[in-house]
Amino acid sequence: MIKRRFDKLLAEGHGRQLIVLLVAVLCFLSVSLLIAKYVFADGQLSWQDVVAILLDPGCFQGAGPHDWFRLLIALMSIFLLSALLVSSFTNVFENISEDMRSGRRRYSLHNHILILGAGYQLRKILEALRDDPRMVVVMAPQKPKVEGSYIYYSGRRDVWADLAGAKPEKTSEIFIIGNDEEEGSDTKSLQALRWIKERCLLKGSEPLCHLCVKSFETTEVLQYSRKSETSGYQRINIVNDYEYLAEQLLVGTDFLPALRKESDKQAHVVIIGTGVRAQAVAYTVAHVCHYPNGHTQLTVIDPDALKWGRKLMAARPALYEHSRWAVVEENGRQENECKRLLSDIDWQFVNGSTEEPWVRALLEDDVMRDATSIIICNESDDCATTIALHLPRIVYQKASGIAVWIDNSEELLRCAAETNMYGQIKILGTVGDITDPLYRNRITMGQRVNHLYYTAYVDQHSTDLDREWYGLSETDKYSSIYCANATPLRMRCYDTKDLEGLCESEHRRWNVSQLLMGYIPGEQTDKEQFVHADLKPYEELPPEEHKKDYLLVSNAHYILMGDINNPQ
Repeated sequence: MIKRRFDKLLAEGHGRQLIVLLVAVLCFLSVSLLIAKYVFADGQLSWQDVVAILLDPGCFQGAGPHDWFRLLIALMSIFLLSALLVSSFTNVFENISEDMRSGRRRYSLHNHILILGAGYQLRKILEALRDDPRMVVVMAPQKPKVEGSYIYYSGRRDVWADLAGAKPEKTSEIFIIGNDEEEGSDTKSLQALRWIKERCLLKGSEPLCHLCVKSFETTEVLQYSRKSETSGYQRINIVNDYEYLAEQLLVGTDFLPALRKESDKQAHVVIIGTGVRAQAVAYTVAHVCHYPNGHTQLTVIDPDALKWGRKLMAARPALYEHSRWAVVEENGRQENECKRLLSDIDWQFVNGSTEEPWVRALLEDDVMRDATSIIICNESDDCATTIALHLPRIVYQKASGIAVWIDNSEELLRCAAETNMYGQIKILGTVGDITDPLYRNRITMGQRVNHLYYTAYVDQHSTDLDREWYGLSETDKYSSIYCANATPLRMRCYDTKDLEGLCESEHRRWNVSQLLMGYIPGEQTDKEQFVHADLKPYEELPPEEHKKDYLLVSNAHYILMGDINNPQ
């Protein structure tokens, strides 16, 4: 047992063996001095001689008084201060180096950035933080295969001891991004967020926290949450990963067509495939596509399109009760009876695959008749690539835009784009361009939307956008962000002098966004029950409600650029 403990002390110590060695040296020195003074009391062996031989065995010359005792001190010096000391220092340095590489070592940091997880976002986040003077700490179960300047901590965000060791209360900013292909990712992230909130409230700190979630069910629940006045920690921003990736293609870009009121074409977005990718694209289209010349057609093509569509209907029944939607099969088309039309997004579910002749004929008709954008969202990268390369030839020539959601193998599509055979295929997904990996622009534009409301209806002298923002419910945050997201496309499609048209477009956008977030129309607004009296056609709104739409559309430049000191 003693031997095992001694071996462990020498092999695994991080400085403790040096203390043990020092104690051993002091004990031997004390015993030697006592022997020199009391056993050899003839004065021929002074304490200076003992110390000199212990520190430098070369001082032992031999042929002197008490040579055997001098030799013993010299031999012990070689053993203690030469052999053991060198090996102890070597082990300490090796163990410290290994602990740093493996992420077991912790440091006393302050005002740093903590990233929990090593998902696909990590590389872009580190690139965006390259010039940030703050230290970056990444905590994940395995060391990320990502280049960058950061400290790696080995640990899991859903283990309290690991999270506490990362000292979240001493950070200035936290990103909870999780890991790719991780089971129960949202549950682990929500657990980490709860612990961070508790620890920061206890320590009296409030770092800015970004929570990335992957499931739309998680997003739905969080959108329903209402904060009480005593809920404490508030500086949290929640982002749905898939929705955010879809925004990279559809918000602030030229992928979607700019159609004016006089245009003879209708906007038509075709989503090929089902699943969470398709849901993210469909929801983002519904939030941003509100054209001046009519409704936007949103078509989903997949052998299981109707089954998938019914899942969306179960999640957001009010949206489909107040929208036009149809099911298209090879033998015909069936449309619903709309309860009361509140949405300008018309849904169409095509039960078929793009290899079937009748589906290909539909696609050809769509691109010839409408301003059609096609987004391929198959859950398999290989299947998505195959579909992208085998569309009807006229689609490549006439479509307003073609995009493919890819997470891994994008090289073939990049090569295909260079051939000019397939038009200009854009790539979105985890390998696509992410222009705002720190979420700052997205949040800032949402804050500006909210600031317009706040200064108009709460405190006209307020200048603290952060305080206004972090006092909102998640529903209101999302509503402001969706409004900001729709602004770039709206400004491409409308004459800025057409204020009435702009206001109507904003209200149509608001209707759809509220329905997507779970609100239903009612006689009286009850936000606790997600009922809103203003869910109605624009022409039925009272004049005072029109002012809210005017407030937003007349300050579009402020929302996008933020360079107007005093927004109207």
